[in-house]
Amino acid sequence: MAFSTPALAEKPYFSMLRADYPAAALAAGIEGDVPVTLYIRDDGTIDRCVAEPGGKLALLKRASCAVIAQRGLFAPTLKHGKPVASEAAVIARWRILPVDSYSGGATPISPTDWVSAADLPSSTMDAAGGVVVALDVADTGRPTSCSIEKSSGSAVLDRKICQLALARARYLAAVDDQGRFRATKALFKVKWESGM
Repeated sequence: MAFSTPALAEKPYFSMLRADYPAAALAAGIEGDVPVTLYIRDDGTIDRCVAEPGGKLALLKRASCAVIAQRGLFAPTLKHGKPVASEAAVIARWRILPVDSYSGGATPISPTDWVSAADLPSSTMDAAGGVVVALDVADTGRPTSCSIEKSSGSAVLDRKICQLALARARYLAAVDDQGRFRATKALFKVKWESGM
């Protein structure tokens, strides 16, 4: 199965939204991956976020840390059963996505991990096709319900995609005008080629 999502980066990545873009970077059409180092407190909140300065992605670097620091909450690292401070190297992935890549203000975390070819019954996928599911995303960034926005034509396959999305999908939560986390709705699309 060949998916129309980008190849998984070596490091975990956060997909940034059009709404996260600095105006100058959006106007210039700048896209790219920004490596950042996160220094995470023992309660899972971010103490510091560091991106190397300069370069052609300079406009996106400060924004990368701002978005991740504002929305990110990580499970603390445990050492001998107790939470400890830690570091994490991640990628802020900036793409100017089409309108149908709608996430309702939430930022999907490593969406290429959510569904793989091995998860799906090959007998239902003889022809090229795809599924679009609608997820209700809580203010924790976890989906709470799933419905079919555009069917694959196979009820079995549609159900399986929803099950996987509910189990694996994770988002940096959307925020309101006061900076508080809020629930939202998001679309998630999977495509495949024939004979996969």
